[in-house]
Amino acid sequence: MSDITQEFISRLSQRYGEFVPPGSLWKELGFSSSASFRKALSQDRIEVHTFELAGRRGSFARAIDVARWQAASFLRSPKKHTD
Repeated sequence: MSDITQEFISRLSQRYGEFVPPGSLWKELGFSSSASFRKALSQDRIEVHTFELAGRRGSFARAIDVARWQAASFLRSPKKHTD
């Protein structure tokens, strides 16, 4: 696992724990609004596995899955960012 992937995993796990909650998931996946996220979800265009939890509203995802997606997206970007 690359260092950048590990950084993303560490950041999300510290922030959310095991699961990224619905109110944050759309932001972490780069959607401009929760409505655009819901539309993409209904059209099966979300690139990470999402699921519902009994008694809770909205879609959740595992923090590690979101972090891996973020790292892969970052590494695929044509302009490499450095800080």
